[in-house]
Order: sequence, then C-alpha cells, then structure tokens
Amino acid sequence: MKIIFTALILVLIMVLPITVFAQSDILPVTNNYLKAIKNETRTVNGLPGKNYWTNFSNYTLAIEIIPQPAIAKGSGTITYYNNSPDTLKGLNFKLIQNVHVPTAGRHDVVDMGFFTDGMQMDTFKINNEPLAWNNEEVNAADNPTNNFVVLKNPLLPSDSVTIAMAWHYQINKSLADAREGMVDTTSFFIAYWYPRISVYDDVEGWDKISHNGSAEFYNDYGNYDVTVKVPQDYVVIATGDLLNAGEVYTEPVANRLEEANNNNDVNLCILINDIKNKTIKLNDADTWHFKADSVCDFAFGISNHYLLDAASVMVDSVTKRRVAVQVAYDTAATNYQDVCEWSQKALQFLSFDLPGYTYPYSKLSVFQGHTFMEYPMMVNDHDDADDLDAQSTTLHEIAHTYFPFLLGINESRYSFMDEGWAAFLELMGNTRCYGQKDGEQLWANYYCRNNRGANNTPMMVKSYQLTDDYGFNSYGKPALAYYTLFNYTGETKFKYCLKQYITIWKNKHPIPYDFFNVFTAESKTDLNWFW
Repeated sequence: MKIIFTALILVLIMVLPITVFAQSDILPVTNNYLKAIKNETRTVNGLPGKNYWTNFSNYTLAIEIIPQPAIAKGSGTITYYNNSPDTLKGLNFKLIQNVHVPTAGRHDVVDMGFFTDGMQMDTFKINNEPLAWNNEEVNAADNPTNNFVVLKNPLLPSDSVTIAMAWHYQINKSLADAREGMVDTTSFFIAYWYPRISVYDDVEGWDKISHNGSAEFYNDYGNYDVTVKVPQDYVVIATGDLLNAGEVYTEPVANRLEEANNNNDVNLCILINDIKNKTIKLNDADTWHFKADSVCDFAFGISNHYLLDAASVMVDSVTKRRVAVQVAYDTAATNYQDVCEWSQKALQFLSFDLPGYTYPYSKLSVFQGHTFMEYPMMVNDHDDADDLDAQSTTLHEIAHTYFPFLLGINESRYSFMDEGWAAFLELMGNTRCYGQKDGEQLWANYYCRNNRGANNTPMMVKSYQLTDDYGFNSYGKPALAYYTLFNYTGETKFKYCLKQYITIWKNKHPIPYDFFNVFTAESKTDLNWFW
C-alpha cells in the first residue's frame, strides 16, 4: 500500500558516523531466531537451513456477489498441508473481514459505512465432521480477526487436513480510503473475502496478530481455484488466469483481449458502446473461473460500467515471455487511460533494472478503487489527477509483487521489509522508469525534509505496535536506508545482492535477520554496523 505523506518523521540514522556502529560488529538477534538457527531451519549467512519448511494450502472456492444489497456468499474447501516437524493441535483462521465489526480494534478512524456484522460462518467441517462455530462469540472476541479452532485429531507432521466451509458477509459501503468494499453502487473491489489459515512458521509459530486496519498482512502460499458468480452484465478482473474467457466474453471482446496478449499496443477491449449495447458478455454467462498457483492471496474487482484496457509486455529477453496487463476503470476517470502504458513500463523497469528480477507471474490487473493497495497479480488504485504521483503510485503497487508476494514477508511485524522496498523502487523508478525530471533526488529530498526532528522509532519495532510513526517507519525511513546502501555498496554489488536475496527467499518467509545476513554475505562486506 502507498501512503500519501502529510506528516513525516525525519530519522535517517545512517547519516551518523560509522564509528558509532563500529564498536561492535555482532548483529543482535532475538532468541526465536537463535532457536531457528539451532533447529537448522535458518543459517547465520541468511540461507534457509537444511530443515527449513513452509506449510501450504490448496484453496477451491466459490463466491457470489449480490450487488444489491451488497452481499458476498462464499463456499469451498481448504486442504492444508503440515510440512512442519510439529504436531498441530489446532488451526488458526484469519478473518480479516471482522475488522469491520464495530467492537474490533482499529488504528484508523472510519466512517459509518465501514461497519458490518463481520463474517458469518454458515457451515464448518473438518475432515467431513461438523464443528461448532459461534459467529456471535467469534466476532465479539477481543481479537475477532483470528479464531483458533482445536482439532479433534491433531495434525501430524507430513499430514493434511481438509476444511469445508460456507459463509456470507455484508460488503462494507465506506467511500473513504477502504482497501475493499463498494466503490460505487455497481462496482466493488473484493478482498479478504474468505477464511484463511494463518501462517505457522519456524520462528513465531502461529500468526495470531490482530489486524488493526493499518499494519498489513502475513500469508502462506497456496494454489487457488476460484469461481466468481456475478450478475450477467458484470465483468470480473482478478488474481490469476481466466480459464473460461470464451464462455463469458462475446467473441469480439475475447478476440481483442487475445490480440492484446501478444503485442505492446494498448487495446481498448471494452468500449463505451459495448457497455451501452450490452455486447461484452454472453447472455447466459454469470460465472468466471480463475486459477493461480503458488500465490499468497486472491482478490478481484467487478463492475457493470468500467472500461477495460489491455496490452502485454515482454519481461524476459531470453525466453521472450510476455505478461498480460489489464486495467479496468470508470469512464469519468481523469488519467486512468494512461495506467496500462505506465504498468507496462513498470514491469520492464522491475524486470530489467531494479530489482532486475523477471516479473514472476503471467498477468497483472489494475482496478480503479478507493485506495492504494496491492494483491498478488492485482492492484487497487484510486483515480489521481496528478500524473507524476499517479505514475509513481502505479509503480509502487506493482513493485509489491516482489515484496511481500514473491517473498512472503510478515508485513504485520516488519513493514519496512516490503513497504520500504516498494518506496525505494518507486524512488528510483520515477526517473529511470518514467523519466520524471530529477525524480530520484526529488523523492529522496521529500522523504528527508518533512517533520525534521520528530519521534525517533527504530524500524525493528513491530509495525502493528506503531501509531503516528507507522508511515515514515514503514516507507520513508527504510527507502532512505536502502538508497543509502545502494550508494554505499555501489549499484552493481547492490543489485547482485538484491537479486540473490529474492532468488534465495522466493516463496519462503524471510525475516529481517535473513535479509541482513544475505546482503552481508553476498556483498562480502561487513554491514553489521549498518544494520
């Protein structure tokens, strides 16, 4: 997510003399990390250990969106694989929708449209045995965005369990800076719409951190097979690849999309005339089928009056692999007609320059919503009349593909590990990607000059514990730290270390010490004073 800084805190500790840090070259670490080293799941050089593991799920889900009265009805199964060496006595479920319950703890002030009665479980079975789920009790708990379910039969290592569920919830109608919900009366961005099994990792165990609406997320990887049912005249833009384009789109629209997948030219695939004449969808089509493998979340947007631009761009000069880009937006948007081209440029910058690691997915979709928020293969951005800021925002959210999606970062604890990288890539890309005049220096100065001398909070303070310091601690300060490191090590060494970090930890869960140690080891430079 991108923050528009209205009040920033200047704390650039890297400008202090090196001698202050040179008194000790031993990097202080937590007991939990030392335990992981002892268990050989992690190593002192930042590599995963020989016993490293991550758990995994297969999600087969169906969701129906009823625009009036804004209801989501879901069902499906989760097959959860315990790859850990531990016997799990229960499963912790993330219920992010419960941040909308009036009694939930939240960091931000919200409007009345934000409130709902939360997620309502209709049926819940584990290995085909019904289990009690008290909606009133779960949603009124001190930590309603988590629910720990005790298993009748503990889940052994190398075993799996299947959860079958049906649920529904009221879609929130806030028109403020909401990450998901109603955009207008016939447009919706749908995220955090299903009960998800929390991360169980080798350092912290179960992730039971309450979602406070500000600090973001920590997700495990899974394969998603999702069907989305909407009224006949609605279009769906989602994470993953659409498997039944020929069953939902009319032939002219399907052909335009196919053509866009094979060239750089931006193709207006859904036009105003298509909307007026209802020539977008086949008459009997209401269910869209998507699939995405090895991703850590699934989100989608729907509308019956959005235009759709599409194009593609080559991201690998060896294989010539192309990525499909789709952008859905309202006819009244100010400059969304440029977002498809900006997205193409962002994908090229990220793939060939910084971080210089090929965009890992087949598709990227951008949907006009009410905020700035990222999801796997998906961006939710509001309309922005400022072209320069809209460009950098587009790049920022797409950069999140690498952090926290390709690398499964715990944003709830360490947002500087994802927002800081996205802000740094945005800082560098304003000049390199979009050719903004002095963009790199402009943004570095912007981060530096605001609220000089305000609160001094270390970046390692857990993100969910921060209030006023959250913005600068997550975005501006780490972006400056990475910018300083870029200049200190030199571009060639920096880019090598960054690509190594991504290669080593893709589809895994690095924590700060892994990041620190990879850079130190791969640069062959003592950087402990810096960290």
